[in-house]
Amino acid sequence: MGKQRMEKNLPEEIMEEILYKLPVKSLSRFKCVSKSLNSLISDKDFIKHHLKKSITDDEDLSDMTNHKLITRFKHDQPPTFFRHVSCSLHKQPIIKSDFNENMVFTIMGSCNGLLLVAAGANLPYLWNPTTKKYKKIDLPLGFYEEEVQLGHDDQVNIFSPPRRYDYVYGLGYDESNDDYKIVCNKVSPWNRNPNLSRMNHTLMYSSKTNSWKKIENSPKSLCLPGKFVAGRLHWLCSMDGFDIICLNLTEEKYEIVGGPQSFTNNAEFKVVKLEELGGYLSLTYMNGRADVDVWVMTEYGKRESWSKVWTLSNFVSAPADRVNGRPIPFLWRKNGDIAVAFGSEIVVYNGKNVVSRSPLDIQLVAKVRCYVYVESLVSPFGSGGI
Repeated sequence: MGKQRMEKNLPEEIMEEILYKLPVKSLSRFKCVSKSLNSLISDKDFIKHHLKKSITDDEDLSDMTNHKLITRFKHDQPPTFFRHVSCSLHKQPIIKSDFNENMVFTIMGSCNGLLLVAAGANLPYLWNPTTKKYKKIDLPLGFYEEEVQLGHDDQVNIFSPPRRYDYVYGLGYDESNDDYKIVCNKVSPWNRNPNLSRMNHTLMYSSKTNSWKKIENSPKSLCLPGKFVAGRLHWLCSMDGFDIICLNLTEEKYEIVGGPQSFTNNAEFKVVKLEELGGYLSLTYMNGRADVDVWVMTEYGKRESWSKVWTLSNFVSAPADRVNGRPIPFLWRKNGDIAVAFGSEIVVYNGKNVVSRSPLDIQLVAKVRCYVYVESLVSPFGSGGI
């Protein structure tokens, strides 16, 4: 009754400002108070504003409350050796994040609080781990038929090995059309029949229309899940040095983004990872056992803006493979702050200085992919909120 009285006494604009500051779980409870609050909190403009505020409120990497790190950790209980957990980036306990306890799933993308996962029998889902809502994505049967025509005797799930092709995914947001999109690139593996090397198909799923369609094919082979930055999905080219392929989700056209000029085709670097660090495109170079460098494109689209923002050897003297948990960078800010997960803690650096340290409740494993997501009201069903 008190909440209803407050709702009646406060002007709508003041009520909105109060609600914008509340976490998603509180807003979920307020939806049950009245029809008007339910309508307001479910409104797509409110959801967008709340998301924007949640992101800007976490500008200080030393005091983040809305961003969560999701990863796998080892456990001894069935049905799987690994389970997923979320952990706050600011001294809060871990949260179990399996959306179905009987499913093993793999994360393939993150955007505005939504995760793209393959779960159960390798079926794709869009999942909001904060609201615990998820949607199974129906797969395009036409894609199966191509597999059969190319030599498969049985219908094959496009997410399931063994297969004649690799499938490389990405999740992003088309702001112009207010549409969350999944991109699936079907490519020939590097080590298969060279006569199939030109076989390359791209499908795009629209959450707005709940349908798949074929679009322009990628000009080069891609690898690993795509990273969403500046309205585009980005992938490393599989065999072309440090070239980065990006797909404009509005125009549905591919482009090439150059990496740091000083390292193009430099064989000295053994491992290269493409990442999204707080809205910025990033490359992590691991030079054999010796060192780790993190580069960021500080102004999107300007190749000359690539800058080295962090180097492991500035802080530890041991080779990278002897450090307690190889470093995992996951957020960067324009002021130079970078958040790096080191084993069981998160360290914020700026230049050669340590800004803060926060303990984690789990031991991160460098070979296990981590994703950062922001708590949001964004619905996996394409419209409205929780």
